[in-house]
Amino acid sequence: VEGRQPLMLTVHIPESYPSHTHPEFSVYADWITEDQQVRATAHLIDMYQQELLGCCVLFSWTEWLKENVIPPPAINPNTSTRDSSSENVHAVTPSPSASSTTPILGR
Repeated sequence: VEGRQPLMLTVHIPESYPSHTHPEFSVYADWITEDQQVRATAHLIDMYQQELLGCCVLFSWTEWLKENVIPPPAINPNTSTRDSSSENVHAVTPSPSASSTTPILGR
């Protein structure tokens, strides 16, 4: 959404990934509430433990975040109304490095 910071998924890939553990990660944006952050984090861990144990999860995680953690509409400062014409940008593929920050939503 224009005027909003992108949702960031920061990951660190441990040596035991993916066979024994999920990546260490955090989800952050200046607009996400603490409750949304906690629920998103818990859901990503559940995805790994219940559905993707031993599998690579980064693509599934970014897709879930893209589809389920949506920023509130931007407020147009000139009219004090919400701008509904903004569009979401698709997830960016994580870099192959062991540690990366991937913008998930935003412009």
